[in-house]
Amino acid sequence: MNTPWGYAQHTKTLVPGHVYDVSTAGHGGILCSKEWAEENLSAPARWYAYPGRWQDGYAFEEDSSWSIVYMEHPEIFPTEGDDRAEVAERCNAGEWQYRRDTDRPLDIERLQHKAELYERYNPQLAAELHEVLFKLTHKA
Repeated sequence: MNTPWGYAQHTKTLVPGHVYDVSTAGHGGILCSKEWAEENLSAPARWYAYPGRWQDGYAFEEDSSWSIVYMEHPEIFPTEGDDRAEVAERCNAGEWQYRRDTDRPLDIERLQHKAELYERYNPQLAAELHEVLFKLTHKA
C-alpha cells in the first residue's frame, strides 16, 4: 500500500476499507478514507490531517496527529493488553481531548495554512475553517 510516507511495510486494518494503521521503513500513521473521516471525525480533527495525501483521504502521522483519531474513536483501536488510558497518555492524546473539550482556540496561523491546503482538496471543510477563522479574528 502506498502512503504519504512511502510504501507500507506493515498494515493493520482498523475499519475494513476505510481506516488503516501503517508503518513504512522510516515513518507511518493512520490513514482514513475521505468518506469515513467526514462521517466520523470532527472538523477540528480533520484540520490536523494532511489533506488529500492518501487516495483523497486523510493521513494522521504517527508522531503527533494519530492520537486525534484515537481520542475520537478509541473503539477502533485494539489495545492488545494495554489499558486505553495508558495508550492515550503515551500518545499525548490528553492534549487533544483538552483542546476539544474546552474549545481552546487553535493556532490561527496554522488554521490559515490548513484552509489554504483544503481549498484544493476539500472546499466544504475549507469553508468551515474560514468561518472559524473569521470568528477567531473578529471577536467583539
